[in-house]
Amino acid sequence: MPNKWNYIDGCMITACLSLYHTTGDKKYLDFSKQFIDYFVQPDGSIQTYDPKEYNLDNVNQGKNLFVLYDLYGEEKYRKAIDLIRSQLETQPRTKEGNFWHKDIYPWQVWLDGTYMAQPFYMEYETRFNKMQGCIDSYKQFMNIRRHMRDPKTGLYYHADGRAAVQRVPRHPGHAEADHRGCTQVPG
Repeated sequence: MPNKWNYIDGCMITACLSLYHTTGDKKYLDFSKQFIDYFVQPDGSIQTYDPKEYNLDNVNQGKNLFVLYDLYGEEKYRKAIDLIRSQLETQPRTKEGNFWHKDIYPWQVWLDGTYMAQPFYMEYETRFNKMQGCIDSYKQFMNIRRHMRDPKTGLYYHADGRAAVQRVPRHPGHAEADHRGCTQVPG
């Protein structure tokens, strides 16, 4: 069995659920449910997941909870979805409003963090929150386009910690640096 709620397993379960929808073979659904149920407890808590870790990677696996909630209607999935959404409510943000990728990488916006969090965020907002966060999500994408897209090539940098951020050191003695391409953590 898995040992930690994580994005890699989340991608695998997304693939298994897709295989179930494509083939109708229940073994993929059964495996996915068993895997997720290892973590999601009857009260909706998620073993090894801490929203206060503020790690967007951990939001990714939450996308699978919507599918299981739709198929099984178990309230524990809805509660787990709400728990993950609670992280985004207080996730640290840049001055312009983008989610930090992780609390341990202050002021940094990463493309993969956008992949990890925004689909979950929009699914939640569309289903359960009257689309209240849709403009917020849109603005985050526009900030990424403005600050992370190379105008010459049209390609995007992996990470950014420059123009979109407030230049206040998070920890005394640690300067905030420009993070383009590969990300380095000040330290």
